[in-house]
Amino acid sequence: MQKWADEVDDESYTWPNFLPYFKKSVTYSPPNITYANSTNSQDPGAFNSRPPLGPLQVSFGRYEDPFGTWAQRAFQAIGQAAIRGFQAGKLLGSAYVPFTEDFVSGFRSSSYSSFFLDTFAARGKNPSLLRVYNNTLARRVLFKPGTNIASGVLVSSSSSTPGSSSSGGNNNRTYTLRARKEVILSAGAFQSPQLLMVSGIGPRDTLRRHNIPLIKHLRGVGQNLQDQIFFGTTYR
Repeated sequence: MQKWADEVDDESYTWPNFLPYFKKSVTYSPPNITYANSTNSQDPGAFNSRPPLGPLQVSFGRYEDPFGTWAQRAFQAIGQAAIRGFQAGKLLGSAYVPFTEDFVSGFRSSSYSSFFLDTFAARGKNPSLLRVYNNTLARRVLFKPGTNIASGVLVSSSSSTPGSSSSGGNNNRTYTLRARKEVILSAGAFQSPQLLMVSGIGPRDTLRRHNIPLIKHLRGVGQNLQDQIFFGTTYR
């Protein structure tokens, strides 16, 4: 994380500055079941043990796949020494990974069931006040003229969502959603940079090749994607 902070010249990404935000987001339940053939030893230092606790439930669940217990031995056999989890900043080694799962109910703790509902409950508001645009594609972020301040999003809907104008003959409607305060872009590892670039934020040469007016030249947008190595097992 220090390298990330150095790359973007922002100390808020360093581990000591980032950790408090991580802690206040989570309620952690340590493993409390016996693992055959292996040990699930975890460092709880990345979590708060007393209030304030966050809305996101993190645990290891109440069941462990027997095959996974042998996998830990296999990792150690090829030199991946056992460490006490990955959440405390150490990444070299092998360890069990916690899940965003409510230990009591066994249900997944999603962004909706944790942060969203918790925020509405804390403010005494009804979640039904949120308006969701189904079958709607964000085409680009709009900016105040002459600035790089986002003012809204141009979208297209294939449903009956009300819009300001029609486009084409396929019942699509293209219209603008105006922002009163801010625009939050959260479209994933692929669509977030794509949406930034079609909106005019990204490498100048790339935008020029596609005749996209430049709002902000940022060389890193859409570059340096590094996929994590993650695999499951299938057996019988």
